[in-house]
Amino acid sequence: MEEAQEAKWQILSAWGRNGWDLGSWPCVVVAIKDDGRAGVWSLAVHTEGDVETQHYSTEEERDAAIDRTAEWYWRRNANGPLDIAEHPEGHLPSQYRGRYSSERADAERRAAQVVRA
Repeated sequence: MEEAQEAKWQILSAWGRNGWDLGSWPCVVVAIKDDGRAGVWSLAVHTEGDVETQHYSTEEERDAAIDRTAEWYWRRNANGPLDIAEHPEGHLPSQYRGRYSSERADAERRAAQVVRA
């Protein structure tokens, strides 16, 4: 992970609204590298010493690939949303998709409270 960070890769440890584990540290580590000026958004998945790197022409395409990666590991390692088995594979609800941030989680919690009120 240190080498990846030195090469300007950002390690992602959490994904989705609630920041579920992404990958299965230390055996599986997911990292991204953005160069929007060059039109390249990259994804690397380090799995027990092997690294698979993919490059995308948009951030949205890259994030969709991360969604698929997260789902794959969540279904096999039980380190994601507790109710993931209730959803068909490949059909993740929006709260499971996309980058985690505390701001996102707080905003969605506030929105849910308004709906209930």
